Amino acid sequence: MTVFTGSILPPPFPFTPVLMAAGIMQYPRERFFSALAAGRSVRYFAVAYLGSIYGRRVIGFFSRYYRPTLYFLIALTVLAGIGTLIYFKWYRPRAQRKERERAEPVDKFPVPGRHSRN
Repeated sequence: MTVFTGSILPPPFPFTPVLMAAGIMQYPRERFFSALAAGRSVRYFAVAYLGSIYGRRVIGFFSRYYRPTLYFLIALTVLAGIGTLIYFKWYRPRAQRKERERAEPVDKFPVPGRHSRN
């Protein structure tokens, strides 16, 4: 049941530990492959069904609103690039410099807001 449920869940779910646990516990191959095939087939049939229902609507939407969507995605990419530049060019070095001055361990990638302020 765990292999079946894990194979249905969408990608953010970490599926590799489920597969590794089944191997470590020496789960029988026939049952493993049948549960995996059944779960994947349920998942992909559901995706295909939703695609058949909503596919034409999505294509119609993007054919009507192609340019505004394209401009929105370009603007979003530019904003993400500016945010990344600000973080890696100014915020992270300043936070690491302050940590060095306080003689605290320096993280490779500090998380915003997690720095103690004295």
